[in-house]
Amino acid sequence: MVFCETRPIAFENWPNKSVKAIVNWANGKRKNDRAKQDMKAADKKMLKEVLSLRNTQGLVEWSLWTRAPLRKLFSLTYDKDRKIRYQAIEAIGLLASRMAKKDEETVRNFLRSLLWLMSEESGGIGWHAPEAIAEICINLPQLSEEYARLLPQFVKEDSFRPSALAALYRLAPTSPDIIKDHATEILYTTGAKHEFQVYDFSKRVFSQKMVWHIFELAGLTNEELSA
Repeated sequence: MVFCETRPIAFENWPNKSVKAIVNWANGKRKNDRAKQDMKAADKKMLKEVLSLRNTQGLVEWSLWTRAPLRKLFSLTYDKDRKIRYQAIEAIGLLASRMAKKDEETVRNFLRSLLWLMSEESGGIGWHAPEAIAEICINLPQLSEEYARLLPQFVKEDSFRPSALAALYRLAPTSPDIIKDHATEILYTTGAKHEFQVYDFSKRVFSQKMVWHIFELAGLTNEELSA
């Protein structure tokens, strides 16, 4: 049997093996791949159950035996179930605070990866990344100055505006200075300075009214906003 020039590279490691041996190896690999897929599906199912029960201890125990737990949690922000998405975002903040006690650098690396997911280079697919960053900074205030301060700029971008506003809404009570420093920019970017409008994105409604709630939570007065 003669292999074509586009044969898999793996075959080049089998110069003295029979076709039967190669077929057996390929079948074994397929079974192994299926087993990995089954394990991944079971892991995801277990995580969803832990989130639905709001089981913090279960979340911590799950994170101890799984790889890259923060990344797996963030993958659920793409889930069709809106409730699962927001439970995953909340869990990211809780788990990050636990992990930072032993290894804060891992959390920082994850935050950098979230920022990368919002960049043009990545295709800007981290639609809920602002909320995840906010939850981490709420649970780890020492990181707010470095990461939470970057969030207001994403209010300008249509694809990130809903998540950025939700993030600022969560940050306002604990980090009012971030809101105050960017109040004018947020006002004019969202149009809240002008007429009332409504945005609908991913089945979640955002409006200029939400902007005023953010300012209220940050302790901003009408006089300060008019200045």
